[in-house]
Amino acid sequence: MLNQQTAQFWDEFASEYYAIQQETFTTITTDIAHYLEKIGVLPTQDFVDLAGGYGKYIPTILPYVGKYYLVDFSKEMLQLAETLYPKPNIERILTTQTEFFTYSATNQYDCVFSALNPAMRQIEEVIQALRISERYACFVELVSDTEELFTEIEPITQTKEAQLFLTNVTRFATDQGIPWHKKRFTYTTQTMIEKTFALDYFAEDIQQDPTVLAKIESFYQGKESREVCHEVQFELVVLVK
Repeated sequence: MLNQQTAQFWDEFASEYYAIQQETFTTITTDIAHYLEKIGVLPTQDFVDLAGGYGKYIPTILPYVGKYYLVDFSKEMLQLAETLYPKPNIERILTTQTEFFTYSATNQYDCVFSALNPAMRQIEEVIQALRISERYACFVELVSDTEELFTEIEPITQTKEAQLFLTNVTRFATDQGIPWHKKRFTYTTQTMIEKTFALDYFAEDIQQDPTVLAKIESFYQGKESREVCHEVQFELVVLVK
C-alpha cells in the first residue's frame, strides 16, 4: 500500500518535479559522467539507473553506454522519460527497487547507479546493488544544502541522513575489502534577496519564535537587501567489484 501511495504521489508530481529540476544551478549530471569516465566506470555496456525517475542522467551518461536501464515505480515518470528521450537503447522498467533486485540475476549488469534515491538507505540494499552488478555500484547523494539565513532558521535534515548512508557504505566496503572511490562536488550561487521577502517567508516562524526576527535583522544589518549564498554539495561513492 505504501509503495502504491508513493507511486501515485510521484505520478501526480512528475511534470512539476521535472520543471523544478530544470532550474538547478549545478552541473552535477555532467560532472558525474566525466568523473565516472575518469576512473574507468564509463564507457560500459549495461547501465542501470535505480529510481531514475524521468531520466535526469540520461543526456550525460547515455553516450557512454550500450544499454541504459531506467528503473522506477512511477508510470508517469517513465512516460515523461520516453517523451524526453525516445532512444532505442533505453529500456524503461516499471517496478519497485525491491522487485527489480528480486528478479535480477547475479552479475547481470555492468554498472548499477543510484542517485538521490530514498529507497537506497540500508546496507542490505547496497549488497543487492553489488550482487546484480558485475563491475561497479555507484551511489550519489546530496550531503549538504545550505543557504545563508534560510537554513539557519530551517535546517535541512535530509542531508544528514544521506551523509550517514554514504559513511555506512564506505565503512561496509572497507570492512569487506571492497575497493571504493569517493568524490565530492560543490556548487555555489549568489542571489539578491529583499528583506521584505525574508520577513514574509518567515512570518509564521516570527510569530512563534521572536529570535527568528532577530536573526533576520542581524543578517541584513540595516540593509533592505543582501546577496545570499546558496551552496550544495553532492558526494559520489563508487564500489568496485
